[in-house]
Amino acid sequence: MFLYVKGFIYSRKHYLIDMILKNRKYRQYLTYILISTGILCSIIVLTCIGSFNFMDGKLYDLFFNIYRQKTNHCDDVVIVCIDQQSIDFFEKNGVGWPWPRTFHCQLVNYLSHGKPRAIVFDVLFSEQDIYGEECDDEFAVSVYNSKSVYLSAVAQGMLETETVYDSNLFVDEPRLFNRFSHLKNYHSVSFPIEKLTGAAKSIGLVNIEPDSDGIHRSYPLVYKINDRYINSLAYMVAKGVMTKEMFNKNVRNNIRRTTVFDEEGKFLIHWYGEGGTGRGKENEDGVFTYYSYHALIASSIQMERGEKPLISPDVFDDKIVLIGSNAAGLFELKATPFTHMNLYPGTEIHATAIENLLSGNYIIRMQNWMLYILMIVSTIILVLVNSLSRQLRYIIAATIIIVTGELIVSFFLLSAKHIWIYPAKLLVTASTVFFGLIVSGYIMESNEKKFIHDAFGKYLAPTVVDHLIDNPEMLNQIDGERREITIYFSDIEKFTTISEALGPERLVRLVNEYFEDMTDIIQNHRGTVDRFEGDAIMAFYGAPIRFDNHAELACIACIEMQKKLRELRAKWHNSTIPDVYTRMGINSGPVMVGNMGSYSRKQYSIIGDPVNLASRLESLNKLYGTYIMIGENTYEQAKNAIEVRELDIVRVVGKKEPVRIYELLGEKGDLNEKSERIITLFANGISSYRNRNWDEAIAFFNEILSIVPDDGPSKVYHKRCSAYKLSPPAADWDTVIDITIK
Repeated sequence: MFLYVKGFIYSRKHYLIDMILKNRKYRQYLTYILISTGILCSIIVLTCIGSFNFMDGKLYDLFFNIYRQKTNHCDDVVIVCIDQQSIDFFEKNGVGWPWPRTFHCQLVNYLSHGKPRAIVFDVLFSEQDIYGEECDDEFAVSVYNSKSVYLSAVAQGMLETETVYDSNLFVDEPRLFNRFSHLKNYHSVSFPIEKLTGAAKSIGLVNIEPDSDGIHRSYPLVYKINDRYINSLAYMVAKGVMTKEMFNKNVRNNIRRTTVFDEEGKFLIHWYGEGGTGRGKENEDGVFTYYSYHALIASSIQMERGEKPLISPDVFDDKIVLIGSNAAGLFELKATPFTHMNLYPGTEIHATAIENLLSGNYIIRMQNWMLYILMIVSTIILVLVNSLSRQLRYIIAATIIIVTGELIVSFFLLSAKHIWIYPAKLLVTASTVFFGLIVSGYIMESNEKKFIHDAFGKYLAPTVVDHLIDNPEMLNQIDGERREITIYFSDIEKFTTISEALGPERLVRLVNEYFEDMTDIIQNHRGTVDRFEGDAIMAFYGAPIRFDNHAELACIACIEMQKKLRELRAKWHNSTIPDVYTRMGINSGPVMVGNMGSYSRKQYSIIGDPVNLASRLESLNKLYGTYIMIGENTYEQAKNAIEVRELDIVRVVGKKEPVRIYELLGEKGDLNEKSERIITLFANGISSYRNRNWDEAIAFFNEILSIVPDDGPSKVYHKRCSAYKLSPPAADWDTVIDITIK
């Protein structure tokens, strides 16, 4: 993130943009919004092309495994299983697989005694029986007489140039399925042999294709064969056994609902638990009741003999009976969400689909627009949390809450309301936005730190710069605010003479060394260097970082600088460099501080009346022969930490109100007895001077000059008292001296 960048030329036509970019928070918000919007749009695009279907599928599996830990048993559909026990049983009796269709004939006759609603063969009869045509004829008669037998067909290949087997088995309401725009289009169908096709009540296709990861999660309603529609096995059975009213309510009216059937004509399978013969145990029912094929054949033979059958046909009364295989060698085991728990026969997938259609108990898909709203809401929440709080733990907490909440809500909606909201897309949105905000925040923070360091490092102490880096919100005020600070001005005495004596190169080296040492002291006392102008330095204390003891630190810094100058004079003395003395002026007061300048160039600086007075005080040192002069406001704020002597009450150019000025002598307690005596004598002299006791005042100043012959302020007052003695001031004299020089 960029803060204010020096040298960037703004156009007045883009004033609104400029105002936004000037404010750090607005820039942050704008950056976060743009990044999050980009991430959100990318996720929506990836959602449209199915990039997250794999993750959603795995969550779908996980939720159903948790939700259906306790199997929900279904009674309407039962399964007659061509299991390994049946295959082994008949092999022991001399009949191997495939069995003669007279077995199926006997099974249909036996089941028909129980008056089931439907007998459904999930077995293909596309070729003649290897045991002879008589077996097919006998089976066809049984199928016809039952009036409730449904047979299976399988579609093959993609649409090419081959023709399709024509029959009356295509759906009678093609317009009902026109919205299924992405139906897979096959070019041929392998139907049962003609005599069985004609005898069956109806025929349905058994093609069920898994998702991209090989797991079966959805079931097709119809298939497309050369632009015509054929019903799936489950749909055909449901349509055949339900009343028209119930069929319209549970199936037909839902076909146009995009939340139930997608564009491929598929609905999400509502699983009732792990499949197979039981929860991993032999001869134990799971979702559906299983009957072994050979047990029913044996029961049929018993019934023909007049014996009590092992399994009465009455148990199949009003049932839908599916006949299929779960033997591993017949390749009828399918991958489902429960595959890791128990083998899942393909027949049971058809059974589950039939149960879904009969009950109308579908899994409702959340519509895309609702999903996008949830994605947008979660994004907005994360952006707001990230924008309003700079602390990482809050955005992490918000992300964890959102992700956990999405998982909990998703599971609740699926288990309690049978609604699937595609939580993977929501989780990816929250997680990606989170990482996007973290990365962008890190980049912006790095840029911000670099900017602060580059912008302030040259005229602020490293500790101050570090404080700004740790508290960048303080930079929101750099565009201007009124603040109480202390201002510092300095100027090298007789700099022109020094310049002429040294020459350009030596002068530059001297000035650079001088500036470096003075700057270090200013910054070490939390000061901000405003500018260098010739040999002059302007600095201030109390901005950009606010602190209360700015006046005290400014005074102590001046004392340290004078000490450093004494060291430099000693150092330079052997280099034929003239002695360098610096006059300093300090004043405290309210000023405007912030970025100032033109559109093309700005500088963090200060303006205000106290700034002008600080400059005047620096100049007044010439008049009084002093080197550090401070204003009254500075003295009042720092008096507990410094030693001073009051110099005068003056009225400088440009100000109507007089100001009391002081000479800064050192830190509190640093003065020796000689200096303390001079302060006392000087104070007595000023008191006598203000009381018009000229001779008494002159005596005090003479005593000081006898101790320190070069004491500038005493010389000034001695001369002034002598003049007033000859020509006294007016009777209304207020002791204020008007300064006419700048």
